Amino acid sequence: MIRRAIIILLVNYCAFLFSQAPHFSRNFEARKKNIPLEILNNHPSYFYVLRLNNVVHDITIERRAKPSAEIIAFTPLKLDSVNAGWFDYENLDHLFFEQDHKAYFLFEKTLNTKKTIYLKIIDTTGKASGFIELASLEKDNATYDFEFTFKRTSNNNILIIASRYGLNGLTRTAVILFDTRAKKTLWTKKLPLEISETESSEAFECNIQNDLFYIQTKSVITGYESYYRDNLSYTVPLLKLDSVSLIKWECGSDFPAKENINPEGMTSLKEVFIFPKKENVIVSLQGLKEFNDGDSTEVQIINIKINNADLSSVFSRTNYYNTSIKDQLTFYDNPRTEFYYKEHHFLKNHETGSYLYTISQRTEGYYHKELLLRKTDLKNGEVVAQKIIPRKIFFFKNRTRFKGIGNVMIVPFKDSLKIIVLENPANFKKDPDRYDYKGFKKETRLWNSHIISYSPDAAGRLEKKLVFKNGDFDLVPLRYESNGQKDIVFYLNSNKYEKFAILQLYP
Repeated sequence: MIRRAIIILLVNYCAFLFSQAPHFSRNFEARKKNIPLEILNNHPSYFYVLRLNNVVHDITIERRAKPSAEIIAFTPLKLDSVNAGWFDYENLDHLFFEQDHKAYFLFEKTLNTKKTIYLKIIDTTGKASGFIELASLEKDNATYDFEFTFKRTSNNNILIIASRYGLNGLTRTAVILFDTRAKKTLWTKKLPLEISETESSEAFECNIQNDLFYIQTKSVITGYESYYRDNLSYTVPLLKLDSVSLIKWECGSDFPAKENINPEGMTSLKEVFIFPKKENVIVSLQGLKEFNDGDSTEVQIINIKINNADLSSVFSRTNYYNTSIKDQLTFYDNPRTEFYYKEHHFLKNHETGSYLYTISQRTEGYYHKELLLRKTDLKNGEVVAQKIIPRKIFFFKNRTRFKGIGNVMIVPFKDSLKIIVLENPANFKKDPDRYDYKGFKKETRLWNSHIISYSPDAAGRLEKKLVFKNGDFDLVPLRYESNGQKDIVFYLNSNKYEKFAILQLYP
């Protein structure tokens, strides 16, 4: 018995291949219909686990102690009291975060003709507030579609964007800022009507002064294009970018200020984000620029710093994909041609010192593909490093109870990041700086897979480390948030049992 226990201990510890050994919790009974969705690790003495409990059709929150992982508070959110009984909570739009030692869970109730945003606040004893209604949106006779989007601001308030798409071709948008500490709406700002086909407002953000920033774009139609999908024919307009503007709407103002941005020949805008700071705001535009009447096309990344006080430009820097990125992304991958530009969508920003790390990802249906990492110097807007994070995961969500195995665990680490992904063991010896999409073997399951950490070093190279070999226990990638903690919390499962591993990154 002692020998068997020693063997099991060695297997568990040897599976982790960082220089230091992790702390493993004891084995807990695992229930197949009680599935972890997310880990929130923002405190040195505890962490949160968000779970889907299919037995009672609800989402629950566990507050667990470090390092034992024993439950010290448990909260059923009782969402069925406001949501329909048939609702799929695994696809629930939500935010889950912590501030002032309280957990906040925000979610959207969806009906055919009405959508409502609710907030629940949970204290350290596990006691939850009632359902706090933040906003409601109803479909009317002039609307063919309507939606909410929402996000956290830099000071943990909730920014809600409500959009109605009219049968007359116009879009009506209202933006709401909710103060989570005061539990009240700070302001509601109604945007001017927009022509849905050629005008859009996007990349909504707030700074710590609760001023609203967003990007307004206008395009012109140059023609129409037809394509087929699922045996159906679709016709879409071909748009050419006409103008880009930064809108600033101060917290206490009734009217916005506008500053035109020069897109420097960019013909189509594919991705944009705003990174607000106290005294200035960074605007990053990514799109395509055609040269010589369409003979060649380049991807542009235009980084602009704008002074908050008078919206004057501090700098504007145009960057392009480096040769290595172009070479690695030049392959045929339906429906794109061999052109190196692929549709990567913004995932996360992380500021460290005077640099900003930006991570984008490419996903298509059940396929989770490579990520793009770029490092931007906030002093001048130069992209000083561009890297591909290898990833190739394909799985059908209805064939596994862990439906998030394509998740990326992004962990701040000193002046860099650790980007943790699932990977096929056949790829272990492949050079991370020479990604070959065709030669990179896809992973389709948890069992026998590798958990790999990629991290950019000071010289711009990617460091690759094997974190864990899945076997008797599978380490399951989950949605993960950590704010400056010196450890990582992992979830492991063996069907009958589950446990947690806490790995110290540094003293």
